[in-house]
Amino acid sequence: MILNCLKDRFRYVGFMLTMITLFTDFSSRSAITLTMIGGMVKKDCDDASDEGEFCWSEETKAAMIGAYYYGYVFQFIPATIGRKYGFNIMLRINLAISAIVQFTCPWSAALSPALAIVLQAVRGFSAGIIMPNTLDFARIWGIGSEGSAVISFMGAAIILGLNIGPTIGGLLTITFGWRYYFVINGLQYLILFIFFTTLIPSEPTEARFMSEKEKELFRKKQVMLKEVAAKEAEKRKSENNIKESSLRFALTKGYLYSFCIYMHAASFTTNASCVIMPFYMNDVQGASTKLLSYLQIVVGIVGAASAIIFKRLLPLIDRRLSWEVCRSAFLYGLLVARFAIFLLLVYTDHLYVTVVLQCLQYLGT
Repeated sequence: MILNCLKDRFRYVGFMLTMITLFTDFSSRSAITLTMIGGMVKKDCDDASDEGEFCWSEETKAAMIGAYYYGYVFQFIPATIGRKYGFNIMLRINLAISAIVQFTCPWSAALSPALAIVLQAVRGFSAGIIMPNTLDFARIWGIGSEGSAVISFMGAAIILGLNIGPTIGGLLTITFGWRYYFVINGLQYLILFIFFTTLIPSEPTEARFMSEKEKELFRKKQVMLKEVAAKEAEKRKSENNIKESSLRFALTKGYLYSFCIYMHAASFTTNASCVIMPFYMNDVQGASTKLLSYLQIVVGIVGAASAIIFKRLLPLIDRRLSWEVCRSAFLYGLLVARFAIFLLLVYTDHLYVTVVLQCLQYLGT
């Protein structure tokens, strides 16, 4: 039945693999916090009853958590290389690097914390290709409006990864031990590498398991795109259009700066909640690894529910307010509320009040 459903729709296999890649990558970013809390690192090196394996300083712990992001800051480099040599090739390289780094993390951490930190930074650097690859994949492999749908599901995969990843990592840690999370995560990357290498070529028409009927759809799409590109090239011959398509002209658009500022601020609160708050709740409020694991499921449900609620509210509010005012109110109003809640979290001593505030913060995700 599954094979019949995928007949003439082999591109859906590529879409599914792309979503799984996003989920795996974003889950691995946030899950490392709970593996460290759950047994990888000692909370108190002077406490003989502490079951943590490594005695690391606070600076080393922070570097290990942030190492991935140190490399990810330079994502424009692999993205630029991918644009020249193909995003699909760069994605395979990232998956191979991620598999090796995650598989060997238990041994590299035991050998030298500095080595483990450097390897995580290298993994973050190579992971800079994942987002550009997803957008490029949606553009190349989508037929009609499918590309837009893939980009929408991309956001869902990211949110699910950020919230379910710590749950999986935490439960694996308390059940089998912290090493198992890294081994299983490395296995995930290895399987994805094999699937992308064997099933997903750079061009859809080169896919071995795609039917001729589906390939013909992509051939027609390529012809249409060439015609559109030719028309666009004719338009760019005029000086005005060259000016409008230049980077200098784009930088005069105020809303681009506004959106960039918003995304940086929103990422700060989201990543801080996923990475920093579990340590705070464990150290200050005594939250167990199990509680923190299940909390991420609740937070994920709240985030998903808020997406459904706001999607229904937007059309109603659009009837009363302009599009720009409506979006600005939702974006920046909720962002200010999230920052306010984040500040309250620091001054909250009661564990369950913190849990409620964490959930409220994700209403605006």
